[in-house]
Amino acid sequence: MADYSCYLTIANQSGHVLDIFLNPPQWGSWVDPPRQPVAPGGQVDFQLKDGWGAAGSEGSFTARPEGTQAQLQASFQDGYVQSNYCNISAQNLGGTMTWTFTGASGGPGNPQHGSVPGGGHPVYLVFTFTDSASPPPAPKPPKAGAGAAKGGARAKGARRP
Repeated sequence: MADYSCYLTIANQSGHVLDIFLNPPQWGSWVDPPRQPVAPGGQVDFQLKDGWGAAGSEGSFTARPEGTQAQLQASFQDGYVQSNYCNISAQNLGGTMTWTFTGASGGPGNPQHGSVPGGGHPVYLVFTFTDSASPPPAPKPPKAGAGAAKGGARAKGARRP
């Protein structure tokens, strides 16, 4: 019989501890669920195993970076009759955090960024949480009336004040 499970990886590439909250699955059951927060630089692998019969697997989780107001949500399915899917949403990231995923089916190779193939089994999903790179500081504008820097070049024939 085909495997209609979802194999999940959550990679925490941020500087925040990431708390994971699994919701009761619509279809299937959690195998090796995360039992503790994901440390910065860490990752956790677990499975939403398909149940008996023609249902596939369908579930969701919420992730919260400690010390922030951010909330990240993911829902996904490896459907027996319905199409595979994965949806993510985020609240209160504050422009400093990024939440992305890649999806594949039939095997973990050739993942697609931000989507999962509608068919093929099982489904492989990798969720990545990162801190966004801070933009470099804007250069300071020159002060009004500023001339060449001390020891800098002078116009030919100019005298030092």
